[in-house]
Amino acid sequence: MEVRLDRGQRDVHDRRVEDDHELRQADEDEDDPAIRDVTAHVRLQSIHSWQLCSQCRNIPQRVRRVQFCHQCRNNGKLEGVNQPAIGHRERKKQQTRETIARAALELFVERGYEATTLAEIADAAGVATRTIFAYFPSKEDMLFSDFEALREALARELADRPAGKDALGTLRDFILSTALDKSEFDHKLGQVIESDHTLYSHKRARLSQLQDLLAAAIAEDLGCGPDDLRPQVAAASLTAAFEALERHGRDLPPPQTTDEVAAAIDPIISFVRAGLQALPAPSPADARG
Repeated sequence: MEVRLDRGQRDVHDRRVEDDHELRQADEDEDDPAIRDVTAHVRLQSIHSWQLCSQCRNIPQRVRRVQFCHQCRNNGKLEGVNQPAIGHRERKKQQTRETIARAALELFVERGYEATTLAEIADAAGVATRTIFAYFPSKEDMLFSDFEALREALARELADRPAGKDALGTLRDFILSTALDKSEFDHKLGQVIESDHTLYSHKRARLSQLQDLLAAAIAEDLGCGPDDLRPQVAAASLTAAFEALERHGRDLPPPQTTDEVAAAIDPIISFVRAGLQALPAPSPADARG
């Protein structure tokens, strides 16, 4: 008996056939040493410093392949760089996701966000249009594809900060160790976001997640509860100040050294730290409401 599939079922079936074919090809490629070496090199070049622990960020790029710590070698983002191989399917999915995201970002910079179609992104990435939705629910998710990894990296740094080091100092070191990663392409992508009110509002929504991380870490430093106003004000001040600094720097040459970055952010850190010291702790009556 012939089984007839509706359009949605055909799309799912076709996508599974397409993915299985790509994964079988990835399995065959795994046995080719030349392809393994090229893959490792490409992934090494795509690593952001904020994907590494504070110790590994200070390792020169040319020797990172052999000197990553155990934690960073086992970070899924660094697969292919001197670490045990993950499954073929997971690796292929990660590579496909990165290819789609990179193709989308390049088109957003070249043609503009609104002018770029999903069909154009699929063509540039070498995948079917329907494949995109298996990785990104929307164009917006492609535009901010790196955000979740950045948020997790900051959360990890704040959680692992040593005794005696406060959240503000941890944030400062995090920024100093990652600021020089930004390229001219990142600068242009930022302009795409800044020029569109809707995209900028989406960016603000994501920044609020970082603000929540900072507020929680500052509250821990102060030994206060989540309802205390001081960590909320400090975290909001930090995100607002760094946003203003970023906008101010759009028309300026990007910093070339960590000293230049420090000169820009240290006054902000000092201002917020002084503000925290000036804000009185809530009285028991205030805490009870």
